[in-house]
Amino acid sequence: MDSDDELLAACRSGDAKAWASLVDRYHRLVRSIALSYGLQPESAEEVVQVVFAALVRQVDRFHEGTRLSAWLGVVTRRHVWRVLAVQRREFLTDDLSTFDRGSDAADNDVVDAEWLRAAMARLSPKCRALLESLYLGDDQPYAEVSAELGIPIGSIGPTRARCLSSLRQLLGLGDSFDDGEQA
Repeated sequence: MDSDDELLAACRSGDAKAWASLVDRYHRLVRSIALSYGLQPESAEEVVQVVFAALVRQVDRFHEGTRLSAWLGVVTRRHVWRVLAVQRREFLTDDLSTFDRGSDAADNDVVDAEWLRAAMARLSPKCRALLESLYLGDDQPYAEVSAELGIPIGSIGPTRARCLSSLRQLLGLGDSFDDGEQA
């Protein structure tokens, strides 16, 4: 079995068998990373193609002793993040396309509620539970929220801020408005 260094040297010289061996060796790693982030198999295969195309473009930059698996992991994650960002934008755009500011205000409230509900569903369970406790439930003191969710009282404010920031990102709002707390 050839080492990565030997395969990369053969790839640099244009050896098609070396490229095939390299792809065979690392295809599962790259695909499994993409799938671990929740991509559908088709999207994961597209990421695999992009990552190996990047390897073809970068092969001359690898020196002996380069940890190819680590490089592939980093490049794969970066491409997965890009795909996920595009998917989030498409999700929000699809939701916003049904939102008509000129129509009846009651209809807009329904769309706003659905848009918010969809974004809340995409939050982590911890964030969703905290925001629901603070904003959608009875007006509970922090001590009750702390006991109910197992979050230290002193962590509720900072955790809430992070959760609201995540929610704003999911809604496509960035951090463009203040939730009333100073940073």
